[in-house]
Amino acid sequence: MSLVTNPRHVITVYPAIKKVMPDGGGGIGWSEEPLTIRGNVQPLASDNLNRTASTRDEYYGETLATTATVTSPPGTWDRARQSLPEDLREGFPIDALVVFDPGKYTTTSGVRTPTGGAPLVYQINAREVLFRMGRHSQHDKVAMYRGNDVHRKFLEGKV
Repeated sequence: MSLVTNPRHVITVYPAIKKVMPDGGGGIGWSEEPLTIRGNVQPLASDNLNRTASTRDEYYGETLATTATVTSPPGTWDRARQSLPEDLREGFPIDALVVFDPGKYTTTSGVRTPTGGAPLVYQINAREVLFRMGRHSQHDKVAMYRGNDVHRKFLEGKV
């Protein structure tokens, strides 16, 4: 059983809605109807051999990472896209808002101690990347960066 076939985290994804702002420029809002996606959330850091002090702190958990990835079973994001209304499918999951609660797991085998802390807010900044090397190692991966005050304001009362 692998982390790809048995993901350990649950994330809540709010699809992006493209809109026109009062000044005529483009803007982004988010759907009120979130999706639930199973995957493995991992912070991004450079390789172990060449770490600066800041990425070393980030890697070993002394400070919070600002970027992360979600690794999920193959086809996860395609199925999520197909479940959306037609007007939200284009470009999904780019700009989607992600809420990751580190203490929320898909399964509990034995006794788990919740990690605690507030949920982490991210925004997806790229399309999913499909890895289809072998039968047992297929997966989808999405990169995301830490959210800001605009994201937190949208999520007030939802999380």
